[in-house]
Amino acid sequence: MRGFAEGLWHTRRMSEELSEREKQVAAHIAGGLRVPGIASELCIAEVTVRNHLRNIFSKLSVHSQSELVELLRQSSQILGAHRGMSGLEAAPLVDGLSEVDRATESRLDEVFRSQKGLAALKAVIRAVLPLDEERAREWRTRLAVHAVAPQQRNVRIAFEETRQKWASRPLERIGMLQDLGWVRPELEPDDVRRKLVGTVHAAAIALLADPSPEEQSRQLAVVDELLESLAADDQ
Repeated sequence: MRGFAEGLWHTRRMSEELSEREKQVAAHIAGGLRVPGIASELCIAEVTVRNHLRNIFSKLSVHSQSELVELLRQSSQILGAHRGMSGLEAAPLVDGLSEVDRATESRLDEVFRSQKGLAALKAVIRAVLPLDEERAREWRTRLAVHAVAPQQRNVRIAFEETRQKWASRPLERIGMLQDLGWVRPELEPDDVRRKLVGTVHAAAIALLADPSPEEQSRQLAVVDELLESLAADDQ
């Protein structure tokens, strides 16, 4: 317990040392922007952004943008109530989360109407991951909501409602897919959900940090390997 408490204190101490501009840069990195985009967004030179990143890496003891994103995901208090991740106030942020939710549901429904079996499982994941700018914006909205929720009551309520829905609805769909013979019937739906959620979330964070075609191919290969292990034998 002492080591854990010291770790929390150390993270909080380092976060307090970040300047406001460094928090802005870190928030934009967590939101999926790269150096040129951050420079344009903040109206500063790219070399200045890189200098801020070096300072952030040093203060937070990370060595890459992907490590920074993972740290910010696990420790949202580093950015506190900072809104630079999205540029949205609380009310528009709640509306943005609702729009993201509706768009995701619409894409998933379309996949299930048009495809079957393992092909449908793979298409579902591709419909969710940030493989284009539209879905990257959706994931940045989710991350912004996650960061702001502890300080904004209405954002926290919307976030919790969405979290609960996406904790239960996949279980219903997994059961349906098992009935259809697409997913192995002997698997526990909750185990399947946990594996899918964990893999998709990790892939999304990696793709926001590095949206290159090479990284997309690598993350999709990891996801496809999992899906193939979950699919019924005749798929």
